[in-house]
Amino acid sequence: MLTRKNIAGRLASTLAVLLTASAAHAQDTAEAFAFEPFSANYKVKVGIANARSSLELIELEPNRYELVSLTEATGLVGIFKRGRVYERTIFRVADGEILTEYLAREDTLSGQKRDVEVFYRPELGEADIVFYGETETVEIPRDTYNPLLMQVALMQDLAEGTAPDFYNVLDHVGLRQYTVTIGDEDQVKTPLGGFDAIPVDLINEVEDAGTRVFVAPQAEWVAVKVEARKGDDVKATLRVNRIDDNARS
Repeated sequence: MLTRKNIAGRLASTLAVLLTASAAHAQDTAEAFAFEPFSANYKVKVGIANARSSLELIELEPNRYELVSLTEATGLVGIFKRGRVYERTIFRVADGEILTEYLAREDTLSGQKRDVEVFYRPELGEADIVFYGETETVEIPRDTYNPLLMQVALMQDLAEGTAPDFYNVLDHVGLRQYTVTIGDEDQVKTPLGGFDAIPVDLINEVEDAGTRVFVAPQAEWVAVKVEARKGDDVKATLRVNRIDDNARS
């Protein structure tokens, strides 16, 4: 059951799939994907609770990037639970291939402080998960991302007309797969206005949970609405209220 106590954790995971594109459109206009800095803010609703979320892509140096997500409760939840869920991942791009390097997650909203780090070594097929001060080394496929970085991989693949059937994802929860299903364009209303958006489902079939992301071509493929789902139930909804393509670089 989703409670106020674990709102931030769910929302931070939801943000892990915030950008994507239309495969049908991409197949007609396929070209090399350009990694451009951007930032976006979202209003979040979980039952009667409210929150705010942000996402930013930063260029650290040529072909090396940082993706940052921040979730904070607002309203009554924000008054009684001052804290945040902050996530950042670092990756590089080599010959068009995304290679995951690092994930850090700080959680001070889930009832107890939870910090995790993951160090990825895709060329060696392994990663170190550091959780509660203990390190576990696990085997991973070369094309392994984390929930926060899966969005960028999806953007690139769809823009280049090569959308996969699934993504490999690793964080402190473990290694799992998310299937990709693209729907038909629909009208979406947000605080920033109305958008013709394309829904993309990213589902972990083992847990019967995932995210439906609505992306708008006229908004540079930024996600304008996101639904966190468990089965057929929508547990949380994010709607964009600001997009800035002049983020830090």
